Amino acid sequence: MAACTYPFENLADPIVAEARACLQVITFMKELLFPEIIVEGDALTIIKKLRSDEKDISIVSFLINEIKEWVNSFILVKFRYIPRQGNDATHLLVEKGRRYATPMFWIEAPRVVEAEVERNREAMQGA
Repeated sequence: MAACTYPFENLADPIVAEARACLQVITFMKELLFPEIIVEGDALTIIKKLRSDEKDISIVSFLINEIKEWVNSFILVKFRYIPRQGNDATHLLVEKGRRYATPMFWIEAPRVVEAEVERNREAMQGA
């Protein structure tokens, strides 16, 4: 598992923030030369837009289009919706990232984040 955080400032719209975060994940994974990736997120709107073949005309269309361009450079990319209650690891990572003024990268996610991912998986399987 790899993880990264980016300090985004002045993003009032959470949909724009989620799309920007997704773009950063895609570019980070490409830089690491991963041929296949699974991008998980709790913004169903963004996940649906990324799975859709229709042209996006929303406020985040420029980000969606850029993400889709990057997707073509991978062998396989899956976008998976994870309900917020099952995505606690992401929010732990966001809190950790807020401590830094510059982007942070982990090839292995911090232990607390990996433990939360495992708890989330177990909870989702039991639901």
